[in-house]
Amino acid sequence: MILIRTITLLLLIGCTLSCTRRERPKPPEHILSEEKMTAVLYDVQVVEAIYQRGGKPSAEAGLEMGRQLYGEVFEKHDITREQFKESFSWYSQKPRLMDDMYEKIIERLNTEQAKLNEKQESEKERSINGLNEPE
Repeated sequence: MILIRTITLLLLIGCTLSCTRRERPKPPEHILSEEKMTAVLYDVQVVEAIYQRGGKPSAEAGLEMGRQLYGEVFEKHDITREQFKESFSWYSQKPRLMDDMYEKIIERLNTEQAKLNEKQESEKERSINGLNEPE
């Protein structure tokens, strides 16, 4: 009887502890905030897309293009390459935070893609309508 009570008590404690909400870890002072890191990573994804669509430059030209594009992202967000690397490393060790950030990034990329598609369709319809108008 005591064994059953002990096991029941341990199970209840275990369930209670596993169900409690854990606080999100806050980055140290020198690490970019989650919001800023998300914004930087969004721009990095855009740079990656530009780089990938640009064809296959020579290795040296590709490195230079990458440095330039990443440099523009870092300048836009007023951070250094070292701050980005250190922050990326810190967030990489926090998979739940990183997943949340990338969910936001993907959502934003999808929204931007939908806007571009809408704009292209609108321009296409205008050009078709312009061709069909009598002179």
